[in-house]
Amino acid sequence: MTDKKIRIYFAHSTKSWKSKREEKIIEILESRGYEVVNPFDYEDAINKKYGVNAYSDNPTEPHANDIVEKDYELVKNCDELFAWFTRDTSMTGTPLEVCWAKNMGKKVTVLYYRKHPFIWSKRIGIYKLYISYQDFKNDKPLFVRD
Repeated sequence: MTDKKIRIYFAHSTKSWKSKREEKIIEILESRGYEVVNPFDYEDAINKKYGVNAYSDNPTEPHANDIVEKDYELVKNCDELFAWFTRDTSMTGTPLEVCWAKNMGKKVTVLYYRKHPFIWSKRIGIYKLYISYQDFKNDKPLFVRD
């Protein structure tokens, strides 16, 4: 009998890609038994296809479509989604990925640095919410929903 790990999609900003905090979050998720799927590991190949370092380098529509399609497939093929909303970044991808996962009936856990009503609204239905990195690290969520 094999222990199948839960595959979790790690939604976060490109500005946090390859950062120490990103590495620590991945380590923590893995220590909790998850197989972490980082979309940027896949997007890097797409960026190379279009000759750019990051999709924010002035993407073309075909480039953006390739990123969106790949990310959608990755979310679809994961069991859960973990979204890290950084303090200083305006993002389009992470909220979209949260919506996809919720519409697919997946559990969504969020690390957000304040109790923002748009994030923790019952209508959105976040499974678990952490409001600080320290709370996440110590596994002390603000709430957990069934």
